[in-house]
Amino acid sequence: MAFQGLTHATASIPFERFKLSWGEFTVRLFCIFFVGVAVVASVDLWHYLVTDGSFFAHYITHQLKFTVLEGRGILKNDLWFYTEIFLHYWPWLPFVAASVPLVIWKKDDAAFPALAIGGLVTFGTYLGFTLLRQKAPWYTSIHYASSSMLAALTLRYVISEKVLKKYYLLFFFGLTVPLFFLSASFPSIFTHYGRPFELFLDKSSVELHGELEGKNVADCIGMDPWKAPFFLRYYLGATKTSCTDSSTRFKIINDSNDVFDHSGYRVLFSQYPFSIVERIDLIQD
Repeated sequence: MAFQGLTHATASIPFERFKLSWGEFTVRLFCIFFVGVAVVASVDLWHYLVTDGSFFAHYITHQLKFTVLEGRGILKNDLWFYTEIFLHYWPWLPFVAASVPLVIWKKDDAAFPALAIGGLVTFGTYLGFTLLRQKAPWYTSIHYASSSMLAALTLRYVISEKVLKKYYLLFFFGLTVPLFFLSASFPSIFTHYGRPFELFLDKSSVELHGELEGKNVADCIGMDPWKAPFFLRYYLGATKTSCTDSSTRFKIINDSNDVFDHSGYRVLFSQYPFSIVERIDLIQD
């Protein structure tokens, strides 16, 4: 919206080619909005069919209130998290910082629209998360799209136009296609921590051959409330219940904490540190 305002406020020819009538802009804005809503609603409908609950309703009423409004009990608005962001973005940060003075110094009219939208989105992202009480570096990762545009403006003066025209598309597809394939097919390559519980459930679903389909399973490992119903239904076809529910026949436990009393239970499947156990006195003939 700010960029659209700039196209109307300036008489610069490079901005003129991006100018839309306010009616055209409104149509495009609604299309962007409703496409986003349609995607989110489709995912949430699938989640509802799996768990009988809305993920986004739970997220908005619990997670946003807990982190944004209450700020996890944070007493002050700590801005030191920017240090970690800037260090993490090295070595691209100098290219981002150099883009503004370079474009202005060279009076590069063709680059001003990219500079404007890159700067607006980057600044808007930082401003929005600065106003939040709860800080985390990964919150601002959406700035990569716009700050990378600013870095590219600096590199534009380093790499000749002839080289760009000849090799840009080849380089782009040669880098991004394998990267997208790897991230979609082997996400563990890009994660900073393992997924032992998800791997446990995935393997247990194969080993148990649908034995827990339609059954109640008690969560005795303290999963996040938005994770437990989905994981148990998705992998095992089971319904999550409380660990204190005395009528529940099956339980998922964490053997690493040595708290659970195994007497009266038999192990259905185990892969350290997690196990699925069954109460012996409730075993059906």
